Amino acid sequence: MPAKEDPKNIETVREFIKAGYNARNLETHEVDRAGNPRWFINDVVSEVRDGHLADIWGMQHEITHRKRQQEKRMEIRRVLSSKQHFLLQLLSDKYSLKEVGSVMNIAENTAHIHLARIMKKLDIHDRDQLVRYAREIGISQTHMSEEPPFFGNVTETVTRL
Repeated sequence: MPAKEDPKNIETVREFIKAGYNARNLETHEVDRAGNPRWFINDVVSEVRDGHLADIWGMQHEITHRKRQQEKRMEIRRVLSSKQHFLLQLLSDKYSLKEVGSVMNIAENTAHIHLARIMKKLDIHDRDQLVRYAREIGISQTHMSEEPPFFGNVTETVTRL
């Protein structure tokens, strides 16, 4: 059931109308019977006859899991410094702390200190659990949408997808 009070859904309907009752990749927010939020991408095609909407067809793809991952990534961005975030990206890409130190131009011991602070901020008590969590929510240097922060003599390159 669409969340009618959601301003984004109201804007989505306006976009659909402005586009001549045909639209692709419209994001909507809905609530299931149990009251859980769900998000969808919608492609909608319609036919207008005599100035009236006569037929409408659509396809809906659920993106709830992706949306929740995105929210978790945003929360991590708010909690961690850019240096800590970059270190977490490297760890999620299977870099050792020694390699992390080399890439970030910091001592391995400093990388350990950053790791401990990250784990404390995220309330995660095991390094393997931290890496699994980072991978689950899509934190990875190889999947970054922006350039990594500069930390000195960084010679690694990141390919934009």
